[in-house]
Amino acid sequence: MKKRMISLAVIALFAITGILGAAGSGNKSIENEAPGEASAYYDLAGKVTDSKTGEPLPGVRLIAEEGRHETYTGFDGFFRFDTPVPANTSILVEYISYKGIKFDLGKVEEEELHIELEQ
Repeated sequence: MKKRMISLAVIALFAITGILGAAGSGNKSIENEAPGEASAYYDLAGKVTDSKTGEPLPGVRLIAEEGRHETYTGFDGFFRFDTPVPANTSILVEYISYKGIKFDLGKVEEEELHIELEQ
């Protein structure tokens, strides 16, 4: 009986250690990559405003095409993607009655973006 309880305790310890190790691995992901090749991911956030007035734009749709990530701006014009976005993706920004824009994230040097839309 004692051997069985010790065995179960050891198995539980390994399971918990594995779960905690996976949870603490950070936001960067290296999946489906060639050996020696690292992939960059951004914790992307920022603000979208009107290019003429500087007013924040609520409800703007932002789509990261690679990985199919999507988010919307809040009432204050700020946005944040819930999951890290691959650096090799394009971001599409859409808003009703404004010109949509598309840009390559790999050419952006900041993870905190300020995007201006024109009507």
